[in-house]
Formats: sequence, C-alpha cells, structure tokens
Amino acid sequence: MNDFFGKQYGNKLQADNAQDLIYKLSKVNTNVPGRLDGRTSSDRERYCIVLYLIQLANNGLLEYPISIEKSESPDIILQYESDLTIGIEHSDIGNEKTQADATALEQFDKKAILVDSVDENGEIVPIMSSIDNGISSEGIEGDIYERSWVKFLSEGIKKKNVLLNKSHFKQLNLYWLILYDLTGIIVLNIDKALKIFKDNVNRGQDWEELPRQFSMISVMSDNNIFYDIMRDTRIFNLSDKEGV
Repeated sequence: MNDFFGKQYGNKLQADNAQDLIYKLSKVNTNVPGRLDGRTSSDRERYCIVLYLIQLANNGLLEYPISIEKSESPDIILQYESDLTIGIEHSDIGNEKTQADATALEQFDKKAILVDSVDENGEIVPIMSSIDNGISSEGIEGDIYERSWVKFLSEGIKKKNVLLNKSHFKQLNLYWLILYDLTGIIVLNIDKALKIFKDNVNRGQDWEELPRQFSMISVMSDNNIFYDIMRDTRIFNLSDKEGV
C-alpha cells in the first residue's frame, strides 16, 4: 500500500488536538489529476477524506487524541483514546456512462463539461456545456433534478451497505460514509432534494434491513460537504478548508 498521507506520515497519522490535525492534514497533497493525466481511485479518495476530516476538525466534530489509518474495507479507520473505532468508507455516485463520456470529452476540449439535462420524454440525459459559459437551469420545471439526484444517492448508499455487510469488512464500533457527487446533475434546491431523500428513508429503504448500517452519511461536491444527510444536515463550505 502506498503512503496514503504522503512520505511524511505514511499510512497512519496521529494528532493531539484539532489544530494539530488540521496542520498535518493541510500538508497532505490532495491534488486530483485530470482523467487523462494518470488519475487513480486513491487520488479522489485522499482528496475527499482529507477535506472531510479538516471540516470535522474545524467544527469540533472529532475527539482527541486521534489516530487515522489508511485501511481496506473500510478505507480509513479512526481510533480515539477511548478505543472507539470508526470506519470511513468513500464512494462516488453518478452515472457511469456520463463519466465515461466526460473522459472522452476531455480528450476533445479541456473546457467542456457534461451536465445532466432533461429530454422531451422527461429522461435525464448528459449534454455538453462550457466551463467559461456556466450552466443555466432556465426552463426546467418541477423537481426532476432533485429526484434524479436522490435516486443516485440511494443507489450509492445501497451499494455500500451491501459491501459493509460482507464478511471481509472489518468489525468496528461505527461506520461513516462519504459519497462524492459525480452525477453532473444541477440540484436546483438542495433543501428540497434532502427532504425528498429523508422522506424516502422514513418510508423505508431495503438497505435498512441489513445488520450493519452507516451511522453517518455525508455527500461531498467540489464546493460543499452536506454533513449527516440522514438527520439535521449541516453544510460546510470547502473554501474554509484551511486553518481553524
């Protein structure tokens, strides 16, 4: 296993307090290369884990001293002095075809991106837009974007919950899930989307029947972390990732 936190810390990082943890995590290289520049699954995983932990430290959501270790199944193990162990699992959510199209598109135009739109049949389809031009949501009615986003979200949770209950997955006290949003969907109203998701959960989801469950689920985008989407969701702006 390569040094997940870099040569200075290797695969295990320890901190005595929030300031110590933020300082050490800020030294970890979180750059994610382009799809055509040798990007690996570990690159985005490192990016998500490090920025997520910085935000939790910034907001007083961790205990100290803390040990953070790279692992497999789950991806990361947190351990507190109380011997409480927490597994953090990371995954991407989104349309695989859209991501494959985005890779092909990047070969054609570095400034072009794929976003989801709605065709005349009410189906979500990828369309090409420009980073320079921005993205417009004019003319889109109802909550089709929000419901499509919730569908990807629920599918991602179900997939990871099945994995969580496999025999090879390490037995720990708690498990947290970070889902990185690669859907390309313009969520017109995040409050509406999260309400739809929570309403669906309250009506019951098939993944809730499994013995092991994620006690904390968060969604991450390039700009924000939607922390604890199952309960009272907090939104952390990633522009605040440096310092306390």
